[in-house]
Amino acid sequence: MTFVQFYNDSQDIEPAQYGEDETGRIPEGWTYPFSWDHQIEIAKCTVDPIYFIERYIRVANAQGQLIPFKLYPFQKRLLRHYITYNKTVSIIARQSGKTQSAAAFLLWYAMFKPKQKILIASHKGDAAKDIMQRIKDMYVELPKWIKPKDTEWNVFSIKFANDSKIEAETTTENTGRGKTITLFYCDELAFVRPNIANGFWTSIFPTITSSSDRRCIITSTANTDEDLFARIWLNCKKNPESSPWLGAKDIEASKQEVEEEKYETLYEDEAQLKLIERENEADSSVQGFWGFHAHWTEVPNRDENFRIGVLSSGVTEAEWQRDFECRFLTKDETLISAGKLLALNSTIRPPRFVDRWGGRWFEYIKPNTAYAVALDPSEGVGRDDACIQVFELPTLKQVMEWSSNTFDQNDQAKMLMRTLGKIYATQNADPEHDPGRCDIYYSVERNGLGVGILTAIQNAGEHDFPGWLIDSAGNKSRGLLTTSTTKKRFAIEMASLLERNLMTIRSKRLLSQLKVFVQRGQKFEAKPGERDDLVMGVILLCQLVEEVRFNEGDLDDRISVDLVDEPEGNDVPFLIYT
Repeated sequence: MTFVQFYNDSQDIEPAQYGEDETGRIPEGWTYPFSWDHQIEIAKCTVDPIYFIERYIRVANAQGQLIPFKLYPFQKRLLRHYITYNKTVSIIARQSGKTQSAAAFLLWYAMFKPKQKILIASHKGDAAKDIMQRIKDMYVELPKWIKPKDTEWNVFSIKFANDSKIEAETTTENTGRGKTITLFYCDELAFVRPNIANGFWTSIFPTITSSSDRRCIITSTANTDEDLFARIWLNCKKNPESSPWLGAKDIEASKQEVEEEKYETLYEDEAQLKLIERENEADSSVQGFWGFHAHWTEVPNRDENFRIGVLSSGVTEAEWQRDFECRFLTKDETLISAGKLLALNSTIRPPRFVDRWGGRWFEYIKPNTAYAVALDPSEGVGRDDACIQVFELPTLKQVMEWSSNTFDQNDQAKMLMRTLGKIYATQNADPEHDPGRCDIYYSVERNGLGVGILTAIQNAGEHDFPGWLIDSAGNKSRGLLTTSTTKKRFAIEMASLLERNLMTIRSKRLLSQLKVFVQRGQKFEAKPGERDDLVMGVILLCQLVEEVRFNEGDLDDRISVDLVDEPEGNDVPFLIYT
């Protein structure tokens, strides 16, 4: 590699003789005397980044003074982690020095390995710029005899005479596209917007896996367990030198509760089986990583007093658990609290039965039981999903869920009829069901698109739709009339029911949407790039339940009291209704 011209001369050289300019960069055309001792030191640094960093890197302390970079024990293990494995992912508490360690490692990699193309990606442009500036500051403060001459020096890039280059970019869908990259460093991946993160990963992954010697380093604090970073972390193998991760207890507790009841999902149509199999296929792009975690107490002077101090400064317990314990609790102000969203994983189940239209049935239909069925319509032209939600009354357990963005209004009306018919036929086939009893309450959001579906119901005849079509109180029109005010009110009602364990959800898709359902201005909706159709279906169902209470006095008391889980009763098999 090319550093400076070699001389077999061991005498010390005064700094003034090096001719370095005021920026700390090496002027064009300068060569330096280079002793045998220098050669030995370079050989040591070449094979050991920890030796190089602790001996030659200087960083600014809290007072702005330059001091030697003395690595914490966990930082040394982290650097060995980067060297040992080509694909690494690390989850480490805030302000622990993980970015500083990565910057020093990238500088070492570029200096001592020629012809490297290193790309840094961070969730914000300022963060990418900051990492690049850290690398430049470290470079400037190196001894003159050890650093290679830079041949390119820009805000977001630096290139050395050994033909190695470091670039920094904001993480976008096109980050790294078309570039040859030998080492990719991704900072705070958990905080890249999901729609951008997925597009970016599709773009960058083929580049970093095109050769066995390519390296990928991902570091982040935790956010939601639904994002790309979480999927990579949860699928990685753990480095034996890694500290135990507290979040593993959450995952295990969730799995144990889910596994209490095991059953094999039945599929009415093979196409639905293949569709769900594709959804559940392991994503190969998040496989093969090695994970590293360091507990927050591994940073010097961080103990119980530190934790008490952080919490007393106004940091919430949820923020502490996410930022320091590295548990997957979303940072966004979601409608449902972050802790409750984590707990809801324990109620999620695979469907017992999937019908030929994609309806996912989670619970058996019971005799002499009331059901609420809400249809939130859509255009059916490939954009937003239409959604049907079915909940048992008064327990408010999720029974069935269906969604599609390809069914037109007539098909949505037919799907509603099939759903009602399945419940009705199954109940009446049960010998324990009271003859003639029908406690099925359904409705459709009336606004805009729903008018066409309600018209289709009227044209077909309500007698073909088993159950009772519920309308908004005081409204002469059919269906449920919604406004921004009613949607907000029943969104809060849904949140209250879930927080108090009075509503049980089974759908993994629904929970995923709840994790990105946030307050934006005066309303609740999904974060940009995310869906909320299934959530809006449950909100509409909460409005339907309110109307049922108003119209059906005998259900009012049962629905309004604080409910607890009741025995399942007599489970009956599904009767397929077409």
